[in-house]
Amino acid sequence: MTNGLSMRPIQTTGRYLVLLPEEDVRSGVRALTDSTGVRDIDDSALSNIGVAVVALDPNQVRSLNAAVVGSQPILAAEPEQIMYAIAGNEISADTANYLQGYKEAITHLVDDLSNGRVIPGQQLATAAFTDGAATWGLQATKVISSRYSGVGVKVAVLDTGLDLTHPDFAGRSITPKSFITGEDVQDLQGHGTHCIGTACGALNPPDPSSPMHYGIAHKAEIFAGKVLSNQGSGADGGILAGIDWAIANGCQIISMSLGAGTRPGTSFSPIYEEVAKRALSRGTLIIA
Repeated sequence: MTNGLSMRPIQTTGRYLVLLPEEDVRSGVRALTDSTGVRDIDDSALSNIGVAVVALDPNQVRSLNAAVVGSQPILAAEPEQIMYAIAGNEISADTANYLQGYKEAITHLVDDLSNGRVIPGQQLATAAFTDGAATWGLQATKVISSRYSGVGVKVAVLDTGLDLTHPDFAGRSITPKSFITGEDVQDLQGHGTHCIGTACGALNPPDPSSPMHYGIAHKAEIFAGKVLSNQGSGADGGILAGIDWAIANGCQIISMSLGAGTRPGTSFSPIYEEVAKRALSRGTLIIA
């Protein structure tokens, strides 16, 4: 998993994520305790994805690293980082260059369409996405005419929560849970509500301030996990606990629009990579 937040500094919490064997978590916990002496283990992400979160001093970190490369059943360890909601104004220079090129390509496409020039292999019309009743995304993906509605599908969005008072979500099946200490799932930041609206919002919104059709899986069951605070940030531990919660509830989809600070050349997180594989083996696809 990658992100576009390279302008942010990498921030860690002082705790560590520890990946344990999926088939024998108990042995992994014993090895973690034996090798480091730590007893206070955050086990909220253990049951389905096998990740423990622990606070360690420098000596314990050295012991943990030795256990990872040794014969102990500890597969990987890495510092816990702070994640942020991905916003449009937090992009890297490379992403900015990409977006500029994308903008130029779209401008060229619109110019071709407007002047009647043929696009090889495409059957597009300028008016195709301007009906005024639905967002261009719903028109482009043919959601309006699709027989699929998301009914029977559980979608978990792990973000800043959900505005539970929003009229567009009235009467929907919503399961909320907060993983942020001292904050309930009510979204005071807005990013989570936006993401849930895009994925699962009302097809025909009752709110007069939302006149266009915009919801895709508009009959899906919504699982709103607050893993980012009202300031838009949260630690890995809460995010992994949210993933574990979504899997335990049988969610077929987990959506996460978030990322951490990074530097050029930094590799992806092997723990998140393995977590995604473990989730998929249980029937849950993570989109991040």
